[in-house]
Amino acid sequence: MNRITKVSTIGAIFATLMFAGVLFVQMPGSAFALGDGGGDGGCCGGGGGSSYSGGGGSYSYTPPTYTPPQNPAPTCSLSVSPSQVSYGGSVTITWSTNHTNSVSLSGFGSVSNSGSQTDSNLTVGKTYVLTATGSGHSVTCSKTVTVTTPPQCPANYTGTYPNCVPIICPSGYTGSYPNCLPPPTCPSGYTGTYPNCVPPVVYNAPSCTINLNQYNSYNSNYNPNYNPNYNNQYQYQPQYGQGYVINWTSQYATYGYINNGVGSVNLSGSQTVYPTQTTVYTGTFYGQNNQQVTCSVTINVNTYVPPPIVYQNPPPYITLSAVPYTGLDLGPVGTVVYWGFLILWCLFAAYLIAVKRIHMSIFRWYKKALFGEEVYIAPATEVSF
Repeated sequence: MNRITKVSTIGAIFATLMFAGVLFVQMPGSAFALGDGGGDGGCCGGGGGSSYSGGGGSYSYTPPTYTPPQNPAPTCSLSVSPSQVSYGGSVTITWSTNHTNSVSLSGFGSVSNSGSQTDSNLTVGKTYVLTATGSGHSVTCSKTVTVTTPPQCPANYTGTYPNCVPIICPSGYTGSYPNCLPPPTCPSGYTGTYPNCVPPVVYNAPSCTINLNQYNSYNSNYNPNYNPNYNNQYQYQPQYGQGYVINWTSQYATYGYINNGVGSVNLSGSQTVYPTQTTVYTGTFYGQNNQQVTCSVTINVNTYVPPPIVYQNPPPYITLSAVPYTGLDLGPVGTVVYWGFLILWCLFAAYLIAVKRIHMSIFRWYKKALFGEEVYIAPATEVSF
């Protein structure tokens, strides 16, 4: 036996003794009953070998109760980087879990058991909550990110930093924003631009009067009748068909018109009218702004009385009131054409009947005198035998 074999054998014996010593120490004290004397030892009892005896002593052993293994509870971890961002910035959320069946992240819904997510354009602070569920238990992890307040635009600027736009008064306004004063304007009705305002043109309303001439002492055909409707003036009523003068005047007018046959008139004047019945003469005068005014006067005419019929014996006389009747109503021109045609036709017929025969006789006489008498030779007739 070599040296190596000896060392291995000694090591095995030593290990066996050590194992036996450990078992002896771990056995409960109640398992041994030490005797006063020695003996060859033996096993007493039965049924499972729970009691032992030997070497003058004995002991008993009770096996431990079996407990089944339990599933571990879920775990999670969550981090947010950076934990503070400027207005409109972004963060990265990273998480990991163990022993989970489902995982959800606030603001993103269901996520994988581990991973990362970016959240952008943050304007307010936010808390991210990770919930991990497994084996009938849930666990949460949370992290908060803060957002710094963005810089504000200076006074008299608008917009959002850094896109600030200066506020200025509108064109023509004065003062400083927001106390901008609009430019002065012309008063209502004026034209032009301040301060060169032009006042509106004032058109005076036109006016007119129309009346009858006062009584003419040289006209004995007019009979005066007092009429209080004519401003306590004596007005006179003409007889049927006789003339009467009306006068009119106007102010601030451009042109005028009087009805009942007078027509357009000057702005002032007079005209003789010949009413055959009671007539109202109304004048209408127009101003510069197409304004108009009317005035009128009434002439009361006496009822027409026909003159008496006086029968006299006038000397006899004959008149031709019309050309001979043709049976055709052709009017003046047609009648002249008709009679002119008849006269021409008569002249032509007279020429054919008388004048032409005389012309032919004169023609034959001159021809005989100049060329002699014309001899007529009849053509020979062929005779056959």
